[in-house]
Amino acid sequence: MPKNGHKSHTPSPGSKSGHRSHTPSPSSKSKHKSKKHKEKEKKGEKEKETQPGFWAGITTRFLHVKDKWHSSPLLDQFKSDNVVQLVNRVTKKALRVTDFGEIDCRGERSAEHDEQLHFIVTNHGSNIISMKSLTFPLSTDKYLRVKSDGKLYCNGNGKTDDCKFRLHETEDNWVTFESFQFMYHHIAAKEDGSLVAPKKVWDKTKACHFDVKMIGQHRKTPAGWKVIQMDG
Repeated sequence: MPKNGHKSHTPSPGSKSGHRSHTPSPSSKSKHKSKKHKEKEKKGEKEKETQPGFWAGITTRFLHVKDKWHSSPLLDQFKSDNVVQLVNRVTKKALRVTDFGEIDCRGERSAEHDEQLHFIVTNHGSNIISMKSLTFPLSTDKYLRVKSDGKLYCNGNGKTDDCKFRLHETEDNWVTFESFQFMYHHIAAKEDGSLVAPKKVWDKTKACHFDVKMIGQHRKTPAGWKVIQMDG
């Protein structure tokens, strides 16, 4: 103890600089975490509301079985090696893969000789198909596919389930394409011709309805593989 009889008041490390320590209190940390947790829960609930429920899943699987055995002149156009053009109901434009690999529904339906609008069909039976783009440059890895991120691409090899689609014919004779690997994921378009990510199209709305026009058949000739037009 000092000689004057008073205690020594040694300043704390925080008081030396003249400022108090601003370490967050446990209560403020928990409040921040709680807010993040609530936001995460709210987002999860919102996503859950948009997804089909249990009974919707049962109904969809029943329709899959029904579609498996369905036959019609419309679906007969999806035989292996047939080349088709697909025109969207909303945009009234054709599905296409551009030379730059972009996919949209902005092709002119009257452009029957435009290979950007042509798809070669591989039929796996039971109304399950794969479709390969004939867009230049030709490649074996140009099958339409829905990847795990729920988006549509055109870089599939045609050998995996993500390249397969279920055919469904509507009552008013349009066809829809639902991913075989990812249930409820449909090929669809917006009014401006841009695509909607398949993962966002749970129902068979008009946005995923397509008219089908058979262009010809993909055949091997002495000059190589060619599309033999239907008109000769």
